Amino acid sequence: MCLTCCERGEMRRGIRMITNEYGIDPYDMPVIGIDFDGTIVYDAYPEIGEPIPGAIETINKWYNEGFWIVIHSCRAGEYEADMCRWIYENKLDVHRINNNLDWRIEKYGGDTRKMSLDINIDDKNISMLGESINEASWVSFDLWIDYIMEHRNDNK
Repeated sequence: MCLTCCERGEMRRGIRMITNEYGIDPYDMPVIGIDFDGTIVYDAYPEIGEPIPGAIETINKWYNEGFWIVIHSCRAGEYEADMCRWIYENKLDVHRINNNLDWRIEKYGGDTRKMSLDINIDDKNISMLGESINEASWVSFDLWIDYIMEHRNDNK
């Protein structure tokens, strides 16, 4: 696990913003899970590929808007440590890496192997984009998140 990286990330920006542009309780903000290889960086496993244009900027934008950001990856051991170092060095703002959020664990009474996410962005998902993730994908993801937030109470 890469708690050192997460702890440094939290100290850099603060664990949570008290308010957000949507005017809702921070704990009601969606948890966005994002895969690393092939989603944030071009897939070059076990090496780390170049960042996909728009990924870092979009993720940091969401973090600053109050979304919970969790990076999930199949990387383990030294490869996970390399990823954590890359995340820190590239100033990618995240709340957790390969771990559920503490408040979600408490809310549901335990931790699970499956990540507790509201939105999952992964190059292995069935994609409406029909191709590898690229810069245009990150523009689409950002528009999609805006749409979700605008319509989050439509079915209540």
